[in-house]
Amino acid sequence: MSVFEELAALEERKQELLAKAKADALARAEAAVAELNQLGLAYRLTAPRSAGAATTRRGGVRETVRQVIFAAPEGIARVTIMEAVNATDKRSQQSVANALAALKKAGLVESNQGIYKPVSQ
Repeated sequence: MSVFEELAALEERKQELLAKAKADALARAEAAVAELNQLGLAYRLTAPRSAGAATTRRGGVRETVRQVIFAAPEGIARVTIMEAVNATDKRSQQSVANALAALKKAGLVESNQGIYKPVSQ
């Protein structure tokens, strides 16, 4: 058996051991959650996000805000933008504020006293 074949076999064994360890740990975690739930607590066990999920952007807010502004070429107030995209909580309002700042920085919109307009091309 060559060194590469030995390494491949070791890697395969490693993956088998990791899968078994994961299954054992998951069984213990599920049992612990079940015990907590029997005590009247509402716990649940969820799978972790995939590695790519943590680094990908949540999409759509900037584009939605851009569409709202471009639909009102005469200008639209910040509060009206918030209402149009249904930004009712602090988190969504911050997302809209971030989108507005990014659109201004990109030179796509301009603002004057809280009124946002598309930049004339």
